[in-house]
Amino acid sequence: MPKGLDDFDLGNACVGSDYAQQKQEAEGFVRWLEEMEEDPTYLWAYDTISGIRTSVQLSGRVTDGQRTAIVNIRQARRSGDRPRYGRSRRYEGWNPSQ
Repeated sequence: MPKGLDDFDLGNACVGSDYAQQKQEAEGFVRWLEEMEEDPTYLWAYDTISGIRTSVQLSGRVTDGQRTAIVNIRQARRSGDRPRYGRSRRYEGWNPSQ
């Protein structure tokens, strides 16, 4: 016999106001990411920002890892420690001796 909904321990799963709060937080985070996508100083991280925005829009929630990634991007912009084109390992001609 198949299990019914009452057979599962859902604990404190997102229901009611928790879900609404989580969704509101995700919407605010998406607006923040959209502002970052429009800012040319974040061009170097556009793919990451855009990917996180898409993920949050599809899932309706923000993970701790996504928050951390965006905070790191914002801090790198402020400190001037962002990757320069041609100086990252992903760049085809990267040479550590340069």
